Amino acid sequence: MDNARNTCKSRQKEKYKNILNNNKTRSAKQSASREYTIANKDVRNSARRDKRAVDKLTTEAEEAARANNIKALYDNIKLLIRKYQKGRRPVKSKEGKTLNTHKEQMKRWVEHFKDVLNQDPPDKLKQVEKRAAETGLSINHNKTKVLKSKTKSQASLIVNTQALEEVESFTYLGSVGDNLGSSDKDVKIRSGKTRTAFNMKTIWKARHITLKTKIRLFNSNVNTILLYGAET
Repeated sequence: MDNARNTCKSRQKEKYKNILNNNKTRSAKQSASREYTIANKDVRNSARRDKRAVDKLTTEAEEAARANNIKALYDNIKLLIRKYQKGRRPVKSKEGKTLNTHKEQMKRWVEHFKDVLNQDPPDKLKQVEKRAAETGLSINHNKTKVLKSKTKSQASLIVNTQALEEVESFTYLGSVGDNLGSSDKDVKIRSGKTRTAFNMKTIWKARHITLKTKIRLFNSNVNTILLYGAET
């Protein structure tokens, strides 16, 4: 889907149409008619390709919505509004400078793991490993975050000799909780996500995309993101 290219083709079609209407000689009209026919066919083919692409993305969005796969929904929206760019995050030095060569990046990783693996384990901290093992719970310290709400305790939670990361807020089942017990952040973030989904104005205004497809896109993208995690 390339809206800029389609707009250019449509303008070219209108240009040949105006030439066809304004020319008075037979030969000029025949030449303009041939050019207009080619341009008109090109615009129609482009519109059909766009329609098929949008239909395909709509089906994928519906499947992602049924599976509650919000990441896939966001990737889908980015593709629809032509803002999708997936790539690796840059490796940076301790000073924040981007490292471009492979040698510099590998050296930085060595420094990073030396710092991480040579840290002294914290002592006199509450352990959760034993209780987790008793219940058959395997805790991944890279994925687990700790949110303390309305407590004066400063003790950290330890898993496999590493302290779990403490955060001021995190998202669970689509809702954002914070250490103050407030819902303000949840409302703000949820509204922002919905605005992102609504940003598909080029899709809503496209004449070659049917109303049925637009409704499917709205239900699978906007509604799902707005109501994700909400109970009715």
